[in-house]
Amino acid sequence: MFQGANSLSLDAKGRLMIPAKHRMPLQGEGDGVVVLTAHPHRCLLLYPFDAWEPIRAHIMTFSSFDKTASTFKRVLVGFAEEMAFDNAGRLLISQALRQFAQFEKQVMLLSLIHISEPTRPLYISYAVFCLK
Repeated sequence: MFQGANSLSLDAKGRLMIPAKHRMPLQGEGDGVVVLTAHPHRCLLLYPFDAWEPIRAHIMTFSSFDKTASTFKRVLVGFAEEMAFDNAGRLLISQALRQFAQFEKQVMLLSLIHISEPTRPLYISYAVFCLK
Protein backbone atom coordinates (compact mmCIF):
# COMPACT_ATOMS: atom_id res chain seq x y z
CA MET A 1 0.00 0.00 0.00
CA PHE A 2 1.30 3.44 -0.87
CA GLN A 3 0.56 5.71 2.01
CA GLY A 4 2.47 7.93 4.33
CA ALA A 5 4.69 10.97 4.11
CA ASN A 6 8.30 11.52 3.11
CA SER A 7 10.33 14.66 3.75
CA LEU A 8 12.35 15.46 0.63
CA SER A 9 14.81 18.15 -0.42
CA LEU A 10 15.05 20.10 -3.65
CA ASP A 11 18.57 20.39 -4.98
CA ALA A 12 20.07 23.67 -6.21
CA LYS A 13 18.67 23.11 -9.72
CA GLY A 14 15.13 22.46 -8.48
CA ARG A 15 15.26 18.68 -8.87
CA LEU A 16 13.34 16.44 -6.50
CA MET A 17 14.49 12.90 -5.75
CA ILE A 18 11.44 10.62 -5.56
CA PRO A 19 12.03 7.51 -3.39
CA ALA A 20 12.43 4.32 -5.44
CA LYS A 21 9.41 2.65 -3.83
CA HIS A 22 7.22 5.45 -5.25
CA ARG A 23 8.85 5.75 -8.68
CA MET A 24 7.80 2.33 -9.96
CA PRO A 25 4.02 2.78 -9.61
CA LEU A 26 4.28 6.36 -10.86
CA GLN A 27 6.03 5.29 -14.05
CA GLY A 28 3.15 2.89 -14.78
CA GLU A 29 2.56 1.97 -18.39
CA GLY A 30 3.12 5.46 -19.78
CA ASP A 31 6.79 4.93 -20.75
CA GLY A 32 7.89 6.51 -17.47
CA VAL A 33 6.13 9.80 -18.20
CA VAL A 34 4.42 11.54 -15.30
CA VAL A 35 2.36 14.71 -15.07
CA LEU A 36 3.07 17.33 -12.43
CA THR A 37 0.49 20.05 -11.96
CA ALA A 38 -0.57 22.72 -9.51
CA HIS A 39 -3.59 22.60 -7.20
CA PRO A 40 -5.44 25.70 -5.95
CA HIS A 41 -4.39 24.80 -2.38
CA ARG A 42 -0.79 25.72 -3.32
CA CYS A 43 0.46 22.16 -3.56
CA LEU A 44 1.56 20.10 -6.54
CA LEU A 45 -0.04 16.86 -7.70
CA LEU A 46 2.00 14.17 -9.38
CA TYR A 47 0.23 11.56 -11.52
CA PRO A 48 1.25 8.66 -13.74
CA PHE A 49 0.54 9.81 -17.30
CA ASP A 50 -2.09 7.12 -17.89
CA ALA A 51 -3.94 8.19 -14.72
CA TRP A 52 -3.82 11.90 -15.63
CA GLU A 53 -5.54 11.65 -19.01
CA PRO A 54 -9.05 10.70 -17.74
CA ILE A 55 -8.72 13.25 -14.91
CA ARG A 56 -7.78 15.97 -17.41
CA ALA A 57 -10.70 15.00 -19.66
CA HIS A 58 -13.08 15.28 -16.71
CA ILE A 59 -11.66 18.66 -15.62
CA MET A 60 -12.12 20.02 -19.13
CA THR A 61 -15.89 19.43 -18.80
CA PHE A 62 -16.07 21.97 -15.93
CA SER A 63 -18.03 25.10 -16.76
CA SER A 64 -16.00 28.16 -17.64
CA PHE A 65 -18.83 30.31 -16.25
CA ASP A 66 -18.60 28.95 -12.71
CA LYS A 67 -15.88 30.81 -10.79
CA THR A 68 -14.70 27.83 -8.68
CA ALA A 69 -14.82 25.34 -11.55
CA SER A 70 -13.02 27.77 -13.84
CA THR A 71 -10.26 28.28 -11.25
CA PHE A 72 -9.74 24.53 -10.89
CA LYS A 73 -9.62 24.11 -14.67
CA ARG A 74 -7.22 27.00 -15.17
CA VAL A 75 -4.83 25.88 -12.41
CA LEU A 76 -4.93 22.08 -12.79
CA VAL A 77 -4.75 21.97 -16.58
CA GLY A 78 -2.92 25.25 -17.12
CA PHE A 79 0.08 24.28 -14.99
CA ALA A 80 0.21 20.60 -16.06
CA GLU A 81 3.64 19.51 -17.28
CA GLU A 82 4.65 16.13 -18.69
CA MET A 83 8.06 14.98 -17.51
CA ALA A 84 10.22 11.93 -16.99
CA PHE A 85 12.56 10.87 -14.22
CA ASP A 86 16.26 11.34 -14.93
CA ASN A 87 18.71 8.46 -14.47
CA ALA A 88 19.05 9.30 -10.76
CA GLY A 89 15.27 9.16 -10.16
CA ARG A 90 14.81 12.92 -9.95
CA LEU A 91 12.17 15.21 -11.43
CA LEU A 92 13.07 18.74 -12.48
CA ILE A 93 10.38 20.98 -11.02
CA SER A 94 9.91 24.04 -13.23
CA GLN A 95 10.39 27.50 -11.81
CA ALA A 96 6.69 28.27 -12.42
CA LEU A 97 5.55 25.29 -10.36
CA ARG A 98 8.11 25.93 -7.61
CA GLN A 99 6.93 29.52 -7.32
CA PHE A 100 3.25 28.56 -7.35
CA ALA A 101 3.74 26.01 -4.53
CA GLN A 102 6.21 28.29 -2.74
CA PHE A 103 8.83 25.54 -2.63
CA GLU A 104 12.19 26.46 -1.20
CA LYS A 105 14.32 23.56 0.02
CA GLN A 106 12.17 21.08 1.94
CA VAL A 107 8.98 19.55 0.60
CA MET A 108 6.71 16.78 1.83
CA LEU A 109 5.62 13.91 -0.41
CA LEU A 110 2.23 12.57 0.64
CA SER A 111 0.91 9.52 -1.14
CA LEU A 112 -2.76 9.30 -1.96
CA ILE A 113 -4.87 6.70 -3.69
CA HIS A 114 -7.17 8.11 -6.34
CA ILE A 115 -10.04 6.21 -7.90
CA SER A 116 -11.59 8.14 -10.76
CA GLU A 117 -14.71 5.97 -11.01
CA PRO A 118 -15.82 2.58 -9.68
CA THR A 119 -15.37 0.74 -13.00
CA ARG A 120 -11.84 1.99 -13.63
CA PRO A 121 -8.68 0.41 -12.26
CA LEU A 122 -7.07 1.84 -9.16
CA TYR A 123 -4.67 4.66 -9.92
CA ILE A 124 -1.98 5.84 -7.56
CA SER A 125 -1.41 9.56 -7.39
CA TYR A 126 0.90 11.63 -5.27
CA ALA A 127 0.64 15.09 -3.79
CA VAL A 128 3.77 17.08 -3.05
CA PHE A 129 3.36 19.74 -0.37
CA CYS A 130 5.70 22.44 0.80
CA LEU A 131 6.83 22.36 4.40
CA LYS A 132 6.45 25.73 6.08
